[in-house]
Amino acid sequence: MNESLPPHSPVQEGQIIAKKYRVERVLGVGGMGAVVRATHVELDQPVAVKFMLPEALQSAEAVARFLREAKIVARLKSEHIVRVSDLGTLETGQPFIVMELLEGNDLRHRIDNGPRISASEAAAYVLQACEGLAEAHRSGIVHRDLKPANLFLTRRPNGRPLVKVLDFGISKGVAMGDASLSATKTNALLGSPYYMSPEQMTSPKDVSHLTDVWSLGVILYELVTGKMPFDADTLGALFLAVYQTPPTPLPQLRADLPPEFIAIVMRCLEKNPAARFQNVEDLAAALSPFAPDERMSTAPGPGTAPPGPNATPAPAQPAQPVHATSPHVAGQSSASGPASGPISATRSAREQVGDGVQAVQGGSFGKVAGVTFAAFFLGGALLLFLYFRFAGSP
Repeated sequence: MNESLPPHSPVQEGQIIAKKYRVERVLGVGGMGAVVRATHVELDQPVAVKFMLPEALQSAEAVARFLREAKIVARLKSEHIVRVSDLGTLETGQPFIVMELLEGNDLRHRIDNGPRISASEAAAYVLQACEGLAEAHRSGIVHRDLKPANLFLTRRPNGRPLVKVLDFGISKGVAMGDASLSATKTNALLGSPYYMSPEQMTSPKDVSHLTDVWSLGVILYELVTGKMPFDADTLGALFLAVYQTPPTPLPQLRADLPPEFIAIVMRCLEKNPAARFQNVEDLAAALSPFAPDERMSTAPGPGTAPPGPNATPAPAQPAQPVHATSPHVAGQSSASGPASGPISATRSAREQVGDGVQAVQGGSFGKVAGVTFAAFFLGGALLLFLYFRFAGSP
């Protein structure tokens, strides 16, 4: 899709940024920022430059998140994390981040446009994401916004698929020395609701790395079914579904999934964090029989616990081909065409809920979420009281 920078953009095509990056073309524009393809004029190397739009500078919290993303990603060295090579400020005051330029597509595009995804292919994608997240978790960083659009599928020089985790902009620092990395508003609810754990919905300031394990379970579920484990038309109804109801059983949506794979997904989606895999290394170990060509190379992470019965390895399945050919860039979700079949309707409702979150920023959204929850629970309690009060009346 060809996009253009808005008239008030601080950079234009052909401009030289920081005396060393020549802007070539626009790769994506969002409500808060834009990503452009550029070339390092001395090294003649292509890069991606992500910068904030002028209106986004009005939010000090948004600027802090933008800078925090660069600092977080720069300290992570895994090949499964997009590389950041520079950070600076334009003459007009907008901060910018220079990142590696990736070729491929995110997993959102793969779900919507590719052939059906096997358990083996889904396991391979998520196992690679686990390796990148393992380093982040060991550094005390919780991503908090894992979703298919933030898992980018590119290729190594030898042609093998490579998954990179994107967008640490709303991540949370846990027990870190750098206070700037852990500064979050206590009433802010940030992230993508369909992939949020119950604890992230109710107490975002208290989430641990186990909220990322939940999100990976949602991603696994969606990869193999094209549907969400919890679906609703409104934000309040979605919150209640995630918090109170079990997910739609996987066999109802796809009969050919191995029971062991289903058990892994369902363990990720345990509402009690203590019942989930206690770190991404344990999840990767459970998935590894389905993706024999992928192996974790990281040390044990936080909360290491012996695998439970649901983590029983399953026989390996043959790997499926990866389809990711369109050029794309780190830090900007793909703009794919409409999905086919029933996925299209699911996406439409999901986007409406997501749009509601994007429309209400930071603390305001947290307050709205709190009021929504309170209204639903108080209403339910009142109905129960009235039922038992009058059911026994003569």
